[in-house]
Amino acid sequence: MKALALLSIVVPVTVFFGLRFAGVLPDPRWIDIQETITLETLEWKFEKPDYDVHLEKDIKSTYMEGNASYIQVNLLFYYEKEFLYLGNSLGIHVNVSTYFIEGWVETVDLNFTGDTSKNLVDIEQEYHDFYLKNLKLTGCYDFGKKRGVLASANFLNENRSCSTALILVAHWILLGPNDLTHQIAITVKVVYFNGTMHKEVIQPFTLSLYRDDNNSLEKAEEIEEGTHEAWVSTFKDYDPVDYYKFWTEQGEEIQISILRGTGEPLNISLYRSDETLVMEKFFGNEDIYWERANLTFIVDQTGWWYIKIHPPLSWGESRQHYFFKLEK
Repeated sequence: MKALALLSIVVPVTVFFGLRFAGVLPDPRWIDIQETITLETLEWKFEKPDYDVHLEKDIKSTYMEGNASYIQVNLLFYYEKEFLYLGNSLGIHVNVSTYFIEGWVETVDLNFTGDTSKNLVDIEQEYHDFYLKNLKLTGCYDFGKKRGVLASANFLNENRSCSTALILVAHWILLGPNDLTHQIAITVKVVYFNGTMHKEVIQPFTLSLYRDDNNSLEKAEEIEEGTHEAWVSTFKDYDPVDYYKFWTEQGEEIQISILRGTGEPLNISLYRSDETLVMEKFFGNEDIYWERANLTFIVDQTGWWYIKIHPPLSWGESRQHYFFKLEK
């Protein structure tokens, strides 16, 4: 058994709503499931922006039973502004592919659940026939408002083919522009026959959008070494500045780098724990593009150190999706 996790992202389009495929009933085939395997929940979260932002992320899970059974689930995301005039949304592509040397998939079920007062899910109808391989859609429900079920889709492998694939396109609509947090769960369940018995594999995902609270030095977000991703926006003071803190020892050399992929120029400031400003630098587009956007400093005291990141005031109103790396 094996489970892997990765991450990627795509970009928008298309509009459909309502209840789909009414009156289509699932196959009456009775299946005696002898084992259920629930994989570790994969989580993804991102700071809720106030405008369109190109997210370069996906979540991938791979399950294998020996060399005979292979199931892969992949979620890809993109952010949209004002979907159907209902609110901003996150586009989601759900890709499920399977291959069996011995056996076959019986059914694939997708379920979207969450707080229906904050979230809606729309499943695009026109993609179903085009992105199905050896699967038949037996039921589809969206814009749900009952018992936390936002949407669902059910598929059947009628011919018990050894390989199947589907791509489902959905829109996670964020209701209430003033709500700071949104969360939904996506569950992918695959029932299969391995040549000996029927099993089901369940892969849960949790997706979260949140508003950060690190807009002052006192509320700085604690970080470790590595790459970090965030959002700042000076429009109507939505989120004009981000503060981070990290622990380091005297004599250590630290480097803070703004990475390619960041949209506009940024200012970076470095503070000691007593709030003394140690260093401040402005990085323009060319610095970032040619990977010259680095701030290096040898720490002169052990303790918490603080990073402040914000767009230059001279740029007026600005929105920024940025990436930075902390190295020690």
